[in-house]
Amino acid sequence: MTELKKNVGKELRKLCETDSDVAAVCEVLRGYQRGRWETTTTRICIHLINAGYDLKRSQVTAAFKKLQSLGLGTFVTGRKGWESRFVFAERVTVIARLLAGEEIDVIEYELEEESEHGYTETIEHSFNLRPDFTLDIELPADLTEFEAKRLAQFFGCLAFKPD
Repeated sequence: MTELKKNVGKELRKLCETDSDVAAVCEVLRGYQRGRWETTTTRICIHLINAGYDLKRSQVTAAFKKLQSLGLGTFVTGRKGWESRFVFAERVTVIARLLAGEEIDVIEYELEEESEHGYTETIEHSFNLRPDFTLDIELPADLTEFEAKRLAQFFGCLAFKPD
């Protein structure tokens, strides 16, 4: 587990009270059910639109940089075909728990217990299948070549042939 500041939860809640953009981004992050380790700016923008928020990419980027200043992760500017993204210092579910008022000591203890029981780290991928359709999939961080081939065969079986 990454060492987070002991008062990071209080600082995060205070930031959300004073900055509506950060609050909106955190509201989206709070809804993430799985322990993701990163998310793209595009993904957050889509979730914000779906939740009724009207934030620009620049506002999301600024919010990510403020979360970075609290030590909750690192904003990575997209380069060479990679999207801009936020890489969390801990799983995104930690942010939700901090927002709910849980103490970092309790969260750290429970995460250590969880890791001893074999939690599988995942990475979220987006694939633009068509101009109007993006496929989002979460895969194990340690995906093997054999598993990737099995997955490719599975997708090959899904195609419909026109009558």
